[in-house]
Amino acid sequence: MSSSADRSNAAPLAGRSVNGKVAIFVTGDTSVERISFYLDSVDRGWIATDHTVPFDMLNSRKGSSAPLFDTAQWSKGSHNLIAAITYKSGRRVETKVPFTVGSSGSTVTTVAPVTTVRPVTTTAAPTTTRPATTTTRPATTTTTRPATTTAAPTTTRPPTTTTRPATTTTAAPSTGSGPQGPSGTFRLHWSDEFNGTSLASHWNPNWLAGNRSTVTKPINGYEETCYDPANVSVRNGELVLKAEKRSCRASNGTTYPWASGMVESYSGFRWTYGYAEARIFVPADSNGKFLNWGAFWSNGNNHPVDGEIDIFEGINGSAEWNFHWSGGSNGGNATSAANVKANQWNTFGVLWEPGRLEFYMNGVRVGTQTQGVTSSSHYLILNNGVQTKQNWGYTNWPQGNSEMRVDWVRVWKRA
Repeated sequence: MSSSADRSNAAPLAGRSVNGKVAIFVTGDTSVERISFYLDSVDRGWIATDHTVPFDMLNSRKGSSAPLFDTAQWSKGSHNLIAAITYKSGRRVETKVPFTVGSSGSTVTTVAPVTTVRPVTTTAAPTTTRPATTTTRPATTTTTRPATTTAAPTTTRPPTTTTRPATTTTAAPSTGSGPQGPSGTFRLHWSDEFNGTSLASHWNPNWLAGNRSTVTKPINGYEETCYDPANVSVRNGELVLKAEKRSCRASNGTTYPWASGMVESYSGFRWTYGYAEARIFVPADSNGKFLNWGAFWSNGNNHPVDGEIDIFEGINGSAEWNFHWSGGSNGGNATSAANVKANQWNTFGVLWEPGRLEFYMNGVRVGTQTQGVTSSSHYLILNNGVQTKQNWGYTNWPQGNSEMRVDWVRVWKRA
């Protein structure tokens, strides 16, 4: 949602090469609250630097060219240093500082001008009273599909006990009633109601392994969990994605402190244009906040050029929608606008049309995106991710053993 506090139309950062390192200096913008930096590398994917800087500290260095980042561990070639800027209004955008590491593997030879990402206006949801609905939950950042068929390593897991929280029960809408939110007439194009006892063939229970057995690494550097097919089940008419605190060794040889469940339809189902929605239940922590980094999202083959549509993400305990493309990112917190709460069923959806995305939660339009919208086909992902403890400067993002439950996933086309 646009805000008068977001006055800057230009990135409040600039970059240059100083003594073989990337230097960042500030051009100034009092509407910025916090800036987080991470590395986007073509050869290594998205890698968090765990470097979050309060803007007041950066602003005190205005005009300074002292380097903030040592590139000694970065590989030869082209990279982007990404600055995720959080404004005082709560909205986030990203800017890129492109640079090239020379043959020594430690010297920055070129720093291109910072790519300006202008704040993108988000259209507020109309104030229309809608019937009560029931639903819940969404990415994050991804890499190109790895070509791996490594068999899953043997993982020793201690017995775990998951307490199923009390739920707020409301009737789920029938398939024939149409999607919740967008106006017009739609026909059901594809769905999974999870009415069986096993996962349907259009899903794989890991991250782009191309099989159903491999324990895979996290989707990105902001997570500290493997994705284990053993943490995915179908029962009582629901898809269950379990996150648990236990040692988990992935096919890349790394052992992670958490194991989680996810499904993706890379090889089983693609869609372009229409309305995708899911009814999801995400548990709450003791303060009623969304646990972990549950998400329902849609992704293209070539990230970020083909776009990443985060229909729902549990970010720092709240429900958000986000969109990432090659020019930046945009999104918003929709917890209050759509009465989205943890420990209840919520419905999350996105209407994807040429040049336009509309995001819905519980039937309420919570955001609109018109910049960077792709026409390339996407696949669907549901995951119960576990974030690192200080993503984007959030130090109290709730973590815990949990089961994210999905009642159904549906894709509609206009009739």
